Amino acid sequence: MNSKQISPQTFFLVILSAIIISLALLQRLLPISGFNADPAYFTVDGEPILANVDGYYYLHAAKEIMNGTYDTVETHRAIPDTISRSSLPPLLSLVLAKISAVTGYSLNEAGVILPAILSLFLAIPVFLLGYRWGGSITALSAVIFTLFSSLYVTRTNYAFLDTDCLNSFFAWMAVVFALQFSICKSGQKYLFFIAALLNTALYLWWWDQSLAPPLILGLAPLFLAVLFYYRPSKNERCFATPITLLFICIFFFFGGWEIVAKVFHTTISLLSYVTDTRDNSYPRMSEWISEQQRIELGKFAQGIFYYKFLLIPACAGTLLLLWRQRLRLIVCTPVCFVGMLALLFASRFTIFAVPAAALSLGYFFSETVTWVSRHVPQKIYTKMTCALLALLTIFIGWQEFGRTDNAWTFFPSQAVRGMKRLQVITEPNAVIWSWWDQGHPLIYWAERDTINDGMVHSAARTYSNVLPLTMENDREAANFINFYVVRGLQGIETFAQSAAQLGLQGQQTMLRILRTGSEQWKKLYPQLSSETKEKWQALLFPQQKRPVYLFNDIRQQKTLPLFYWVATWDPQKSQGEKILPLYTFPFSKKAAENFMVGKLPSQESFHVDPQTLTLTSNAILEEGFPLYKVTMTTQEASSQQGPLAGYPGIVSPKFTPYSKKTHLIYTDSGRYDVNINIPMQMLYLLDDKLTKTLIYRLFWRKNAYDSLYFKPVELKEPYYQIWKVTSDMAPENLPKPAAEEKSVQ
Repeated sequence: MNSKQISPQTFFLVILSAIIISLALLQRLLPISGFNADPAYFTVDGEPILANVDGYYYLHAAKEIMNGTYDTVETHRAIPDTISRSSLPPLLSLVLAKISAVTGYSLNEAGVILPAILSLFLAIPVFLLGYRWGGSITALSAVIFTLFSSLYVTRTNYAFLDTDCLNSFFAWMAVVFALQFSICKSGQKYLFFIAALLNTALYLWWWDQSLAPPLILGLAPLFLAVLFYYRPSKNERCFATPITLLFICIFFFFGGWEIVAKVFHTTISLLSYVTDTRDNSYPRMSEWISEQQRIELGKFAQGIFYYKFLLIPACAGTLLLLWRQRLRLIVCTPVCFVGMLALLFASRFTIFAVPAAALSLGYFFSETVTWVSRHVPQKIYTKMTCALLALLTIFIGWQEFGRTDNAWTFFPSQAVRGMKRLQVITEPNAVIWSWWDQGHPLIYWAERDTINDGMVHSAARTYSNVLPLTMENDREAANFINFYVVRGLQGIETFAQSAAQLGLQGQQTMLRILRTGSEQWKKLYPQLSSETKEKWQALLFPQQKRPVYLFNDIRQQKTLPLFYWVATWDPQKSQGEKILPLYTFPFSKKAAENFMVGKLPSQESFHVDPQTLTLTSNAILEEGFPLYKVTMTTQEASSQQGPLAGYPGIVSPKFTPYSKKTHLIYTDSGRYDVNINIPMQMLYLLDDKLTKTLIYRLFWRKNAYDSLYFKPVELKEPYYQIWKVTSDMAPENLPKPAAEEKSVQ
C-alpha cells in the first residue's frame, strides 16, 4: 500500500511555521523575566499586576461571574448613575472565569497570559489569505510581519489584557469567509456564508463595548461578496429566496427596526467619539487621549514593520496585488479602510492595518523570490527560499527580543496595595473619588464604587471628575464632591437650567455657592425668592449619607497639567489654560542629608542656587533661569522661599531639544516653582499655577489643607494617599442640636 511522502520543502515549511508561532509566543512572554526579577514592583500578594487599565474591567466582570453577582445593571463605576449592560457577560470575562475555575489559576494569572496566547490566532486568516494570493512564501512571510509587528506585540503583550488580542482576528476571518463564499462554485458556499454569520455573532460577543464596529467589520465583507460575486442558479434562487425572506421576517419580528436604529445611532456616536465632531462645551478628549489621536505615517510604518523603509516595498506589494488580484480584494476594503482611519483620526485602529500591510509586504517578498527563481536552479531556489524565510524570522523577531523595556505596568504594586487597603479602612458603601485611570483598578482591587473610569469617561463626566482636584478652596472641592456623588451630571444640568431662567451663569453660580458654604450662600443672592433659595439649598447641599474618600497617587501628580487644562476649559475659546511642562528629578539620600544641614540638593542633573533661586540642569536645560518660588518639605513641615525682589515676572526657559515637551496643553513662558521634598527624595519642577491645586497641596506639602473638609486616613508618599472627604453636609460637620435641659425633680 503506497502512502504519500511529505516533501522536504513542505516538512521545512511546517517546522518553520511552528518555530514562528513559538517565537511569537515567547516574544510576548518576555516580560515574565522582568516580573520575576522585581516581584515587589510587578506583583502584590503574589498576584501579577496588569500592564493596562481596561483589563481590570474584564477581570471584575469575571469575578462577578464566578461569584454569581453579575447583573444587567452596573452600579459601581458611574456614581450616582447606573449603567445598563447585556445579560450576556463579556466573552473575554467568561473565558477568564472558566480558565480560572478549571485550572485553579487566579484571575490575575489567567489575565496576564491569555492575551499573549489568543493574539497568535491572527496568524490563521493571514496565512489563509496569503496562501490564496501568493502561495506559501507570501503566507509565511506575512505571518512573520504580522506576529512580530512591534505595534501588534505591544497591544497583545504579556499582562496587556484587552479585546485587541482577537479584534483583528475576527475582522480578518470575516474577509476569509467572504472570499471563500465568492470563490466557491458549489453548494459549500453557503457553509462559508453561515460561518461568516457565526463569526460576526462571536465578534459582537467578544467586542462587547461597542455594537457598530464588529457588526460592520463582520458583515461588510460578506455584503460585498454577495453584491459583486453572488450569481445563484435558478435552483439556488428557489432555495435561497424563501430562506432569505424568512430570516428577514424573523429579524424584524423580534425588533429588527430597533436593532437597525441602534446600529445607526451607535455608528454615528462612534464616529463622533473617534473624530470628536461635536460642540465645545467640554474639552475634546481626542486631543489628549493617545489612542484617539491620529498617528503619523512614519510612526505608522515603524509600528508595523519596525523599519520605516519597508513601507516602500509594502506599497509596491499593494500595487501588485491590485493589479493581479483586484477583483478578489474588494472584500478586504472595509477592514483596510478601518485600518487607514489610524492615519486620519485615531491610532487605535492601527491593529486592523497590520495584517493588510504584512500581506502586501509578504506578496512583494514572494514576487521578488519568484523572480530570482527564474535565474537559479530549482534546488538552489528551494534552499534559498527556506533560508530567506528563516533569516526573515530571525531578523524581524530579533528586533523585539532585543528590547529591554518589555516589563511594564500602569500602576506599580505600591499603588495597588493602597487600593487594596481601601477594602480594610473604608466602609463597604464608600465612594472613591479619583481620576478615571484609577477607576477600573479601584473597582477590582478595592471593591468600592467610583465616579469615572475608562468605560464611562464622557467629556462631561471627565470634566466634573477633575474639577475638584484642581480647586484652590477646600470647602468648594468637598462640597462639589458631595454634590456630584449624590446628584451627578443630572444635578449639574438641573441647576444650570434653573440659574439660566434667572439670568445667571450656571457653573459660575454653582461653584460660588459651593465655595461660600451651606446656608451662608443665601446672603449673596438677596434677589432670589425664598422658594428658589430652599430649592437650591436642597439641590446643591444634599445630606452626605455615603462616606467619600479621595485616592491620590503619584500618577495623578504627573497628570496634573492635563487636569488643570481640562478644568480651565473655556468653551468660547475652545481651549484650556496652558501651563509650563512638569518635570521630576529624584535625588540621592546624600543630597537630602546635605539639605538638613542647610544646603540645597545639588548634583549633576540639577542645581538650585539658594541665594538667587536660579535653577540649572544639565539634563533638561540649555541655560539656567530664576524660579518664582522654592518650597522645601521635610518630615515635619513645609517652608517657602521667594519670590525674590527683582523677579522678572515671566520667564521662558530654554529646554534642550531632547527634553522639551510639546503638547497643546503646554506654553513656553510662565512662572516656575520647585518643590524639594526631602522624605520623597524628589525635586518637582512645575508651573506656579499648579501649586495651588488640591491634589498637589495634599500630596507635596505639609498641613496645606483644611482639616474640616479633608482628613488624612493613610499617607504613604510617594506612592499613594487616602483622604476622607467631609463636606458641609457630612454628619461630623453639621451643627449639633442643642442639648435638652434636664428638668430638676
